[in-house]
Amino acid sequence: MDSWETYVIYITVFCLIINFITGKLRLISMVWLYSFQKKNNKSKSGISVVICSRNDFSNLKKNLPFFLNQDYPEFEVIVVDDASEDETWQYLQEVSGSNKNLKPIHVNAKNSPGKKQALRTGISNATHSYVLLSDADCCPQTRNWISSHSQFIHSDHTMVLGYGKHEKTKGFLNLLQRFDTATIAIQYMNSALWKYPYMGVGRNMGYTKDLIISAKDSTTALASGDDDLFVQAIKHKAHFKVNAEKESFTTSPAKKTWKEWLNQKGRHTTTAPYYSFVTKLGLMQQWLTGLLLYLGIFIIFLTGNWVTALTLFWLNALCILLFNSLWMSKLAEKDLILLSPILNIIYIFVQPAFVIKSLGRNKEKWS
Repeated sequence: MDSWETYVIYITVFCLIINFITGKLRLISMVWLYSFQKKNNKSKSGISVVICSRNDFSNLKKNLPFFLNQDYPEFEVIVVDDASEDETWQYLQEVSGSNKNLKPIHVNAKNSPGKKQALRTGISNATHSYVLLSDADCCPQTRNWISSHSQFIHSDHTMVLGYGKHEKTKGFLNLLQRFDTATIAIQYMNSALWKYPYMGVGRNMGYTKDLIISAKDSTTALASGDDDLFVQAIKHKAHFKVNAEKESFTTSPAKKTWKEWLNQKGRHTTTAPYYSFVTKLGLMQQWLTGLLLYLGIFIIFLTGNWVTALTLFWLNALCILLFNSLWMSKLAEKDLILLSPILNIIYIFVQPAFVIKSLGRNKEKWS
């Protein structure tokens, strides 16, 4: 065997070992760290739900009743109409007349990119000290969504990270989007459980209002990233909890075309440069080791050493199944488990397209 082929095998095995270690840490976080989180089953403190909506009347009309119909003793749903040009405000006024839990707020003109202004307005008008965030195109899966999150509220400076999944439909694109969403959730939940939180998703997260006072907003030029950059700003001051219980999930529709999905991912990727150096290094390591591993297996196979190539491939597939299956099952994505080894390969090679789509993007677009 030529020396360069030996080095390729060494590098590929090294990447496999790194993936094994990170996978084992994810398994430990679910089996051990998640289970030992303390819950406050008696907590019935008042909670304010904040939803920002801009020109999304159809989704709001479909999903708002599920937020208003929560089984919880004291809550309000604040919907901020962010200078919409559709029927949003008329609809909110109509519904608020017959539902005391709804508090509609109208923003007449936008003074900042994205939904930052609307989000700040909604939170500042919240009656209760704990706020839950979601979006107009999201729907809580159960009537116990608020109740489930309330169990993790113990004191001031609490932040709860939840899971916002995508609706299951037919097609490969839907599979890949759901795999992407689940993978990201596993990463940020696992990181938070290991006491190094770096992001959350604004369609399903909550925190005490006192954390806002501690946060420094240095990202006013960005239209996205309010949720994960807020986590970055208060990560040393907050008590983080992870809620992966099925009753706490929200569901939103996945994108229907590749173009729509890549545009969405490009918008999300504009936030990455504002992460801490350690966070960026960790995320880059995960992608780079996966890329080198698959390239190494492919090169080894081309050299004719197919036994070694197939052995490394199946060992990696076994690691993915072993370490991710419990998380996928917990997140109610069981149908993705057996497909994970193949979806992971495709996902690794698709990710650079997200970065490319983020370059030169209009940062002031709302969504």
